[in-house]
Amino acid sequence: MGTRTLLTLREFEQLPDDGLFHELDEGELITMPPPMARHGSLVYRIISLLADFLRQRKLGAVFSGSGFLLSDEPAVVRAPDVAFVRADRAAHMRPDEYFQGAPDLAIEVVSPSEVASELMRKVRQYLRAGSDTVWVVYPRTEEVHVFEASGAVRVLTGQQLLEAPEILPGFSAPVSALLE
Repeated sequence: MGTRTLLTLREFEQLPDDGLFHELDEGELITMPPPMARHGSLVYRIISLLADFLRQRKLGAVFSGSGFLLSDEPAVVRAPDVAFVRADRAAHMRPDEYFQGAPDLAIEVVSPSEVASELMRKVRQYLRAGSDTVWVVYPRTEEVHVFEASGAVRVLTGQQLLEAPEILPGFSAPVSALLE
């Protein structure tokens, strides 16, 4: 097995912009190509649904592709496709730094190139770092897997409702609304 080069958080922050998408997984640089059109369209749809719901309620903020520092040592920086942070936590964000801790709700849209074990690693990292809920959206099978901090896991399809009552009270949308 080859030697891995691990980066510190400072080294990761100093990487030049090369047009690719990067995350840091316990010091290991993870590089991904830009997403395909369907992926971007689904992310936009999810953001729109959440933003419409949140506009009048002032419950928090929605982000896309923003970095969350899940762990200092070893350094873990993840950037969920969509993230929701409650208002009380979002008020403490510094615009030029990674958000300290996990989003309250992390949403990952699965790309064809993603490996299941790596995706589950991200889910565990979000939950360990404090996420209340993680939604993993599978466009090909038209499913959303819901992982909760309590350990509950559900698979939703079609007209089944996505809800996160602890962090988004009153929000509900059928899975099909995300995948149209």
